[in-house]
Amino acid sequence: MTYFRRYEAPASGFRSVAGRDEGLRRIVLAAGQLGAGEGGPLHLHHREEIWRILSGEVDVTVGSDTRRCSAGDIVIIPTDTSHGFTTITETTMEVVAELDAGQIFPASETDGTTRLVEVYRVDLPWSRRPPPGFDWTSDEEMTDVLRRAAPPKDSRE
Repeated sequence: MTYFRRYEAPASGFRSVAGRDEGLRRIVLAAGQLGAGEGGPLHLHHREEIWRILSGEVDVTVGSDTRRCSAGDIVIIPTDTSHGFTTITETTMEVVAELDAGQIFPASETDGTTRLVEVYRVDLPWSRRPPPGFDWTSDEEMTDVLRRAAPPKDSRE
């Protein structure tokens, strides 16, 4: 194990920069490179999270507040606070999150109600491991949850 690492900008999507594999037990640092129009629908975590926008522009919703953020902006997300984002231009960002925070989406049901659905993904460094009786969320299941999840608000509304 090494205690030092040189920062490398991610090629695409999010990747862990420092986390469990580096001996951390409580936090993870992830970096992400996203194209225009990409993002994450409204969701929440059972632990805290901080985003730092390194480049680009992104519309971010935290709770009932929506803002257009750009390079140098910091986004603070308390525990169990709904948040989501949509990139306006190609965007690079860093995420510091607590490990085992989980990823929970408010997903629309066929009867019109909304239900909180937690996903368990190996590729999300803040995800929790599935509890007994549950499996890792498949790509197909994840696509379905994201399809039914609420999009973040548009900051221009």
